[in-house]
Amino acid sequence: MKLKSLSLIVFLCAIVIAGAMNLRDVNGAQTDPRLQREELYRLVNIGIAYLEQFKPEEAAKYFKQAVDKDATFALGHLNLAVAYYFTRELPKAAEEARLALKQMPNSPHAHYILGLALKNERQYEEALKELNAVLAIDPKDPATNIQIGQIYAQQQQFEQAVPAYK
Repeated sequence: MKLKSLSLIVFLCAIVIAGAMNLRDVNGAQTDPRLQREELYRLVNIGIAYLEQFKPEEAAKYFKQAVDKDATFALGHLNLAVAYYFTRELPKAAEEARLALKQMPNSPHAHYILGLALKNERQYEEALKELNAVLAIDPKDPATNIQIGQIYAQQQQFEQAVPAYK
């Protein structure tokens, strides 16, 4: 009796292991699209946890892993842009935000982080274009209006700055 039970357990374990092996290719990479997507979100979640701890360098490593696994993963590019912004790697932040915008052209978050990166690189005209894209989606967004007001104030264009601040 025990031998039959043990044989049944071994057989069932073999089926489970064989099934799990079929979800991976010969190099051990996930082949099930759902599991691949889940892995991307897991990496982004870990990166966000590091951002919340004010560790953007660590966060960037996880976001980079996600986009290396799937170059079309817009959320990975968006979050990598945020991490690069906080590490003051502004050209990289702008590049990643642009990659995110290719996948999510109406993302206010991608336009916003791109606008911030451009503003800090003193590319004011392009920054205003991106920040105004945010306002096209949410005209009353206070953070965006403040950023626009600051750009105009830095350029001593106070007539344009005042309405943005209001």
